Amino acid sequence: MERLPLGLVKSGLTAVIRDIHGSEHLKQELLEQGLVDGCRVKVVKNDTGGPLIISVNDTRLALGRGVALQVLVEEADSIKKFSHELGITNLCGTALCKEVGK
Repeated sequence: MERLPLGLVKSGLTAVIRDIHGSEHLKQELLEQGLVDGCRVKVVKNDTGGPLIISVNDTRLALGRGVALQVLVEEADSIKKFSHELGITNLCGTALCKEVGK
């Protein structure tokens, strides 16, 4: 399954944390906030500027862009189930198939 940085996940989508790159201090801070391997997070707000707002365990957290890019995630099962119907292949919203030129 494809892993991508949490900072690239679109607003409104859900992902599962799979790895955290960075220092042990950063990993410990995120652990204390509930961000652990296998944890489901919903991206509440991911605009071009400012922090990423996520929801984890009924709590909202703000993550700086640099931190959000160090958290690797996979698509949540519920998102994968509907991704084909919605015409997306991943959390970034990449189109499933573009029949342009065929």
